[in-house]
Amino acid sequence: RRWRREGRTVLKVKPRKLTRRDKGDFNDTLVEEGPQAVRDRIYHLTSHQMAAPRAHRMKAIGQLSRAMGASIAELLAAEENQTHCIKVDTGIGKTREAIKHAVRIADGQTVVLAVPTHKLGNELLQRVEDEAKRQKIDIRAAVWRGREAEDPETGEQMCRDIDAVRDVQSIGESAQKTVCRQEVDGTILECPHFRTCAYQAQRKRKADIWIVPHAVLFSRKPETIPAPALVIIDESFWDSGLRGVEGHPVIVSDAQLDAAPYARSLDKSADLDAELKPIRRKLQAALRDHPPGPIERNRLTGLTGLTEDECIAAAGMEWKRKISVEVYPGMSGTERGKAV
Repeated sequence: RRWRREGRTVLKVKPRKLTRRDKGDFNDTLVEEGPQAVRDRIYHLTSHQMAAPRAHRMKAIGQLSRAMGASIAELLAAEENQTHCIKVDTGIGKTREAIKHAVRIADGQTVVLAVPTHKLGNELLQRVEDEAKRQKIDIRAAVWRGREAEDPETGEQMCRDIDAVRDVQSIGESAQKTVCRQEVDGTILECPHFRTCAYQAQRKRKADIWIVPHAVLFSRKPETIPAPALVIIDESFWDSGLRGVEGHPVIVSDAQLDAAPYARSLDKSADLDAELKPIRRKLQAALRDHPPGPIERNRLTGLTGLTEDECIAAAGMEWKRKISVEVYPGMSGTERGKAV
């Protein structure tokens, strides 16, 4: 049953032509009638039942290729960014088709292929290079790896001081501009590992096809990757965008939402109080008397009228309240801990 749910073709073969009430199996058939009888029983079923599924699969592959080609052509011709979704059964070859089109398009422009994990990205890299050879197209492909990913050349993490990165990212600071390399009073300060860092070396790499994990879709685009002409997302990706489902929870109380937004100046604080506070009140109304569990969408949109644009605006205004901290490359863990 599990195999069928996964989209596999499962056939049941009985050991005898006629149904019998005994519990005989293929071992009994082998002993009583010989190996040829076993082969005949299996072949009789597969020869009749496998032809149709194979024909259906080949038809589906053709439909997928045409649908993906038409969709990509429309996306490339569009003046504004668009999103297309193609629902494909398992085993049809959607990844193969995506690679084929990505290689064709990447001859002169950038394509991003997003996959669930770095491990799949490594496997996809070889398939992209093989497809490029098959199409006789000279392109470069590379896998973008995060700081915590494994360096394929050494087996170590891409970043050699990941604790410093985690510390500054926990308060919303850019690791690249604070603990990797920073100019302080006219002097350039660098992380002790900066010159040999695999992550920094990656930032200098050039490629026509970038293979990235889904998590990159929900963060700022790496500067190394040019604005892509096309982004192809393979497999479900929505859960990579969730925040707060792992690790220690971030607790926001009703009192915090009710407090006046404070910024670094009185003028900014007054603006935030006028613009941010009304949106906060909508969120409070949606959460009031909310049952335990995930937030119900109808409470946000139907009950309070909270909109997507308001949420985006509120997020930007909340970031204006952020206080900058003095952190620099090479700072000891103790000093950095006190600063953050």
